[in-house]
Amino acid sequence: MERYFRNYIPGAWWVYLNRDSTKRDSIWVDNFKTKTITDDINDCLSADEVSFDFHSMYYYFLFKPKKFIIGYNGSDVSQSQLYYEDSTGKQYPGFYATQNKPNFYEIGGIDYPVIQNYQLWSNNSNYIFPEVSVIGRIVVAPDFGIIQYAPTNSSDTFSLIKFHLP
Repeated sequence: MERYFRNYIPGAWWVYLNRDSTKRDSIWVDNFKTKTITDDINDCLSADEVSFDFHSMYYYFLFKPKKFIIGYNGSDVSQSQLYYEDSTGKQYPGFYATQNKPNFYEIGGIDYPVIQNYQLWSNNSNYIFPEVSVIGRIVVAPDFGIIQYAPTNSSDTFSLIKFHLP
């Protein structure tokens, strides 16, 4: 999971354009925090859990998530998860990753595909990513993060046009 989301730190930003070029959106993060999680069964194993506030105009239509958390499933530090919480502190499940699988997945058997040579804009061959993961309505690329998304309750698609990764 780190390959896909390690750039979500203060100072990073991404700008997106929708399909018909009528809307722009940006994603940026702040309130970045890290804490160490220790495996309850084996105190020798530990890992960092990160959380950050996620800002975007169109990414979510129904509510604005306050915080994204990249952490671990209970005490199992070999299975990482991305989940989010709203402004009331209610947590919503996201997706999982483990070193034993090459792709992201949801508990219950949904495996998200990994696609090779993904062309972001059909009319521009400069935006070809060697590998991406399609996780529901988002497309993420290693070392870039979210490169494309479809907002909730919308048929629109936003694709990356600019970014800054410190």
